[in-house]
Amino acid sequence: MPRNISHDRLIKNEQIVREHNSRTTHHLRKLLHNDKVAVASPLNFICECSNLECQALVALSIQHYEAIHQRRDRFVINVDHLAPSVEKIVEQRAGYAIVEKFELSAETDS
Repeated sequence: MPRNISHDRLIKNEQIVREHNSRTTHHLRKLLHNDKVAVASPLNFICECSNLECQALVALSIQHYEAIHQRRDRFVINVDHLAPSVEKIVEQRAGYAIVEKFELSAETDS
């Protein structure tokens, strides 16, 4: 990743991917209705790292994805995609990490 990318740009890149994943999740919820097994099954989400060219996938359930994103400062990334200047790992799981952005509010989304 180029070193001259600003902090604001790094965060904006991550928000773009998060918005895409959130729209996908919303549409899947509509299709799946109340299918608890499907909602709890792992799906591939696009890595929400700051590299817009990243094509890595992160496998987790819709339920877990939505739980992570209850906080607007939390994102899901591939374990090796940390941008330490804008985020810190708050939880690490097999194949992905949950990161918290320094410059975003820790309040929950409404």
